[in-house]
Amino acid sequence: MSKIRSTGTQFEKDFILEIKKVTRKKFELNVRLVFGKPDIVFRKQKVCVFLV
Repeated sequence: MSKIRSTGTQFEKDFILEIKKVTRKKFELNVRLVFGKPDIVFRKQKVCVFLV
């Protein structure tokens, strides 16, 4: 079970790098205060991203 991670997966890292290339918007990672603990949160735009 230690091989299964909920955060920091390679897919998540690659996706974050692509977001940084495309947008200049500020975002947060793995926010626990938001229901469901989304992977990426754009607070100002009120957008949550869940990666599966």
